[in-house]
Amino acid sequence: MNKKLLLFTLALALVFAMGAYENFYPTGAPAGYTGSPGDGQNCTSCHGGTATTTAGLITSNIPASGYQPGATYQITATNNISGSGKYGFEVSPQNSSGALMGTLSAGVGSQLVGGNKYVTHLSASLVTNSWVFNWTAPSAGSGSVTFYGAFAKGKPGPVTLSSLV
Repeated sequence: MNKKLLLFTLALALVFAMGAYENFYPTGAPAGYTGSPGDGQNCTSCHGGTATTTAGLITSNIPASGYQPGATYQITATNNISGSGKYGFEVSPQNSSGALMGTLSAGVGSQLVGGNKYVTHLSASLVTNSWVFNWTAPSAGSGSVTFYGAFAKGKPGPVTLSSLV
């Protein structure tokens, strides 16, 4: 009987521990984990593993010819990572030096962190894997902008990096 109680207690502790992993940052990623050259970090420090790179997880309605200074565009971050756990993301528009370019506005299910330099999930979700937010382009002559993003699913879980120039 004592063995059954011990096994049950250990199993229960494991379930709680796995839940704690997944809930470490359930209300958004900490600022500075997009995988950009300026940040130098990505979600692997919390979620584990090695980050892979996948194109197309960040999309926008910015014309192919480039942004118009002061115009507001819609950006979509889609986490299509397979596996178990909750979906999460963090995206930031930066120049090659890591400086914030333009202005972010959070959308439904997202929030701004790190002095409004980053947009991340408001609540990690088993269902929601796509977030739409707005970006207002910087002034004329600001140069090229790259949207850097890190996407994670569960913990431990896969981490994927993506960018949009």
